[in-house]
Amino acid sequence: MDGARPPISPARVAILSHQASLARALQSLLEAAIAGIAGADPLALSWTTGSQAQAAQGARVCLLLAWDSQADLSAPATAQLADLQAHQKLRQDLQAEGLSFAVLRGGPTQQVQQALAALSRLQAALKPAGAQTLGRPGWRGACETCDEPECEHQLLSGLVTGLLKPD
Repeated sequence: MDGARPPISPARVAILSHQASLARALQSLLEAAIAGIAGADPLALSWTTGSQAQAAQGARVCLLLAWDSQADLSAPATAQLADLQAHQKLRQDLQAEGLSFAVLRGGPTQQVQQALAALSRLQAALKPAGAQTLGRPGWRGACETCDEPECEHQLLSGLVTGLLKPD
C-alpha cells in the first residue's frame, strides 16, 4: 500500500415520485444546480430515482415529490385519483419500511431549493441562502440522544415531575 486513503463512496440520494419520470427530471435539475454551487462536490452524491419504496433502501437522504405539486388537474378525475392513490401507496410503503423522507412541494424551483436544504446535511455548501434545516443528521425525533420512545417518556416524565414539585 502506498499510504493513499481509499476513495470515499458517494452518499446515496433517492428521489421518489409516483411517476418515475418526474423523479428523473428533478435529479437533472439538482445535478445542474449543484454543479453551479461553489464548494459543492457533485461527485460526493450518488443518485437513484424511482416510484417504489425499495429504491430508497440504503439511501442517506430520500426525497419524495409531493403529489399536489405534480398533479395534472386537466387530466380526467379517474387519472387524478389513480395518481393520488399511487402516491399514497408510495408514502405508506416508505413509512412501513421505516424510511425517513423529505417531501418536496411547489414547482420545480421550490423543489430544488427544498432538496438542496435537505441535502445540506451531507454537504453544508448546498444549503440555500435563508434555508433552515431541522434537527441533526440522523435524528429521528424520539429524543435528542437516541431513537427509543421509552427514553423520551422518561425525559418528559422527569420534566413534568420537576415542574409539579412544590416549592
